[in-house]
Amino acid sequence: MLLELLSEFKNKVNSNPKIVPLTKKWEPNIIINVLEREEYYTLKIRNSKVAEILPVVENNDHEVHLEGEEEDLAAIFSGKNNPVQAVLDGSLEIFGEQSDQIKLDIIAMVIWG
Repeated sequence: MLLELLSEFKNKVNSNPKIVPLTKKWEPNIIINVLEREEYYTLKIRNSKVAEILPVVENNDHEVHLEGEEEDLAAIFSGKNNPVQAVLDGSLEIFGEQSDQIKLDIIAMVIWG
């Protein structure tokens, strides 16, 4: 279920021209940890696009880690839940630089309004 939503998220990001200036020279690996199953996904951001979604952890010098239960992650990546509110509620944890967290919040606002 989550992999399908991540693929839809990838399509939304990659088809939105407003994302390009936001992600210029920003190339992290976004590592998603589904807590209840210790399942991992890596979103590789390259050239202002989600270049790949991998069903494993792929390390990089620049990483952002997201952790949550599958239901919460699915709600966030489908646009049903606001990621900022999810962090405040404790249903999503983000580990990385504050600038990365802000960038992710802005991307979500651009995609889902």
